[in-house]
Amino acid sequence: MGKQRLAVVTGASRGIGKAIAQELDARNFSTILVARNKHKLEELAATLRSATVIACDLSSETEVRNLANRISEIGSVDVLVNNAATLTRESFDNMEIATWRVMFQVNVFAPTHLSQLLLPGLRATRGRIINIASISGKLGTPMLAAYCASKHALIGVTRSLAAELSGEVLVNAICPGSVDTEMLQQGLPGAVPDLKPTEVANFVGYLAEDAPRSINGSALDIFG
Repeated sequence: MGKQRLAVVTGASRGIGKAIAQELDARNFSTILVARNKHKLEELAATLRSATVIACDLSSETEVRNLANRISEIGSVDVLVNNAATLTRESFDNMEIATWRVMFQVNVFAPTHLSQLLLPGLRATRGRIINIASISGKLGTPMLAAYCASKHALIGVTRSLAAELSGEVLVNAICPGSVDTEMLQQGLPGAVPDLKPTEVANFVGYLAEDAPRSINGSALDIFG
């Protein structure tokens, strides 16, 4: 028997992250489920073959460091899925700078920091980093300036890391259109979604396991 493949999924308690965890479990990955809501993570873990729950507030740099330490104690990561995100819908003139800071901390700094801290293990496994961005990382949407800016930044990080780590770790981003989640209704009330979370999760599964190593540094759009 070979080493059990290990996947980390942030924002795993609901929506896209939950579907990703289920997809990777079905592909025989052992999963580490990360989110703030420990109870929801434990409910999900109970339905999976092999899952570890770690509650973490990704807006805290200290908690991100502690998270990375706990993950490293479990093993070297084969796949890191940076899915967790936050969103605030507000006009540009009314949005506080503090809101921008939180959004960039969760949507950009946390996935970047976690990738950096887990990099030794990812190098050892010749692993894969998959960042869940958004079509909003390529477009602009009224009332979502901070969210769009953070997703643009995440795509930039993805492309830079892919070039820097080429031959060692694959780094790609997925840019879904509208997905049927609570976050969609928060950001665009009344929107009719293009995708189900499982459709995004299926594509993550492809990038995690089936995709050739020639796919690197991509920000791949998916729509229903």
